[in-house]
Amino acid sequence: MNLTNQKMSPVTALRLHSKESWQDLAFYSEVIMNIFQLLRKKKELIPLVLIMTAAAGGASSFAVYSLQKSDVIIDRKRNPEPWETVDPNVPRKLLTINQQWKPIEELQKVQRATK
Repeated sequence: MNLTNQKMSPVTALRLHSKESWQDLAFYSEVIMNIFQLLRKKKELIPLVLIMTAAAGGASSFAVYSLQKSDVIIDRKRNPEPWETVDPNVPRKLLTINQQWKPIEELQKVQRATK
């Protein structure tokens, strides 16, 4: 089968020949419209699309939240040794229920000796 004999939409053909940004926008809008047409024809896919969209959004938002927490260090140039600034009295878990944090005696001794 020859690829040049296949029928393709004019937007797809234009996209193959040049890399203009407006043509990319037209191509992506055509893809989105095709997705909506598919959802109109097959209505049983709508809950699946909604659940997958919610799952992807939740995963993305949790990733952004995790990167903004103080436990995660992205920039090592400003703080090359972040383990020295960890406070043992502050819980570092995602969820802590009815747990009291006590300082570790050995760690306190080491901290006093290094100061």
